[in-house]
Amino acid sequence: MLPGGFLEGATFHRSYAFSPLNGGHELMIAEVPETSAHLPDAVATILARTLSSLGDLPVTREQVNRLSVCDLQFLLRVLEVSFQPGSKWYTARCSSCEKRFDYEIDLGVLPVKNRGEGYPFAMVDVRTDKFCFRAITGEDQIALTQVKDETRARELLIKRCLVNPSLQTLEDDFIQTVLLSNAVINRVEATIDKVSPAITTTIETPCPHCHASMETHLDPYGIFDRNKDSLLAEVHKIAWHYHWSEHEILTMGQSRRHHYIDLIDRERLR
Repeated sequence: MLPGGFLEGATFHRSYAFSPLNGGHELMIAEVPETSAHLPDAVATILARTLSSLGDLPVTREQVNRLSVCDLQFLLRVLEVSFQPGSKWYTARCSSCEKRFDYEIDLGVLPVKNRGEGYPFAMVDVRTDKFCFRAITGEDQIALTQVKDETRARELLIKRCLVNPSLQTLEDDFIQTVLLSNAVINRVEATIDKVSPAITTTIETPCPHCHASMETHLDPYGIFDRNKDSLLAEVHKIAWHYHWSEHEILTMGQSRRHHYIDLIDRERLR
């Protein structure tokens, strides 16, 4: 289930399913960043091409962009783990002794914070009234890519996430001096974060050199670090041996492809 989920009309959806994944998906994921306008665009492209369903609905790019940021990050991590299950090695630099070290982590077993009460909405006291805001979505992230100033970006996000009362019913002076004040923006962000789900993006790990405990960051968009060179090397190896086309090889799942690689290597050792 999605840790957050989404509303479609009066129905709340949390189920999802991926299509059977193959080498074509792996190559697409490796190449999408080269042709995408920005990160949110790449995220939408990958998920729209790999998901088979969201709730009871067919998957469209628009539907993907309406998911909360955490649900998007969660799906990307599920996808990343499906291509590389089990433990994975990372490199970090100790903040105490400044030496680099490697550590091992299994992304598939990291905890996920589920949605809070009221999600995807968050109620915030603004003066004497309660204002309703919604969780941040992929659509919001796309809109923010056009804004370079951080202050303006935060203000735009607050305006976009306001559900009730409608922004059009508020006076301009109230919007500028109250709604978009740092105090209110900070309170809105904290309240939305409280009800929003979250994947694990930081872990505590000991430095093997000085034994100091340090916090390391796990990139929620780590799937974009995949290198297509190793995949194309596998395709080349299988094509050279069996004389199959690139398309035929890429339609295989990863485990089947790796099985053929193992057979080729074993035959060469005879």
